Amino acid sequence: MALLWYDTELNPPRFSLPDNQELRLLLGAKTLVNLTTDRSLTFVGLAAIGGNVNGAVVTFSVLNASFNLSWAHQSPLASSPNNRFWCAGAVTAVGATGVSAITFRYHSTLGLWVQIARA
Repeated sequence: MALLWYDTELNPPRFSLPDNQELRLLLGAKTLVNLTTDRSLTFVGLAAIGGNVNGAVVTFSVLNASFNLSWAHQSPLASSPNNRFWCAGAVTAVGATGVSAITFRYHSTLGLWVQIARA
């Protein structure tokens, strides 16, 4: 059903340590990424395999019963400034425990993944 709007759906393996990871994923133009983890973690950036593309949209769907995931705002821990997240309010975005979602769009002029939605 999700692929009616998204052209790519990813179900990467469960994430674990280390904390402050940069995600490296093969993205489409509009990608849904279903994430699970065995602990609360913070992601510091997103490096699209093949390079970040202007206008690309990625939604992270968080499916955890006991943990939350966070997206760090402008973290210097990302391997490249062009892989960083720009979160609403200029603060780290924290997902709710259980089921939540956050969406970013890549803005090549800014060189950032800009948050456009959160649920």
